[in-house]
Amino acid sequence: MDNLRRNDFGFTFIEIFIVIIISGMLIGLSTASAKEILLKGNTEKAVFEMYSDICALRNESIFTYKQSRVRFYMNYNNTNQSAYVLQFMENNIWKTKERIILNKNQRIFSLTFPGSSVNQNFSYHGTPLYSGSVGLKGNNGEVYYLVFYNSGRIRIKESV
Repeated sequence: MDNLRRNDFGFTFIEIFIVIIISGMLIGLSTASAKEILLKGNTEKAVFEMYSDICALRNESIFTYKQSRVRFYMNYNNTNQSAYVLQFMENNIWKTKERIILNKNQRIFSLTFPGSSVNQNFSYHGTPLYSGSVGLKGNNGEVYYLVFYNSGRIRIKESV
């Protein structure tokens, strides 16, 4: 009788081992998903910051009545990092306002402006001189495009 009571309490080693294995698998899956979400969020943040910088440059161009441009670099100074440079025209010379180097996890992979240009110029009125797009890609494969329209509109598009 004492022998039966002792075996009725608690879990066996195999039952505990199975529960630990299942919990480990669930934690592993959730960690991998969280990492993917964070990396996608970083690329999304980078494209929205680029969009914000370009819109601010365009607005400043309107208020100061100066031409401005954005120069895009796929491989900035042979560092394998992408960058973009915000510039204003002063006395017929392009002056750099700000230089932004992207995180190593994001890169500019596509520029579709006329004549293989790496520039997007804005007139005194803030209108882009070319229609085209800039493609930004993250390490996880997520892709975003900044699309410039001749009407002056700039949009962010996500590629699936």
